[in-house]
Amino acid sequence: MIADVQSWVNNPASNFGWLVLGDESTIATAKRFDTRESASPPVLTIQYISGPRVLPTPRPRPTPAPRPS
Repeated sequence: MIADVQSWVNNPASNFGWLVLGDESTIATAKRFDTRESASPPVLTIQYISGPRVLPTPRPRPTPAPRPS
């Protein structure tokens, strides 16, 4: 999961999310995802763990072409 999210941060155009695929071959294996309007809305918990600070790597930028006079 961490690798997926980091990949999306590094390359946002590759973020197509995840596909949740259930086992449809057995009975009583359905899962439910509620919305925030539900009586029991989903909760996202993010735990930050401090570590060494990593500075972003500068990306090379092309030199603009001179404008014609």
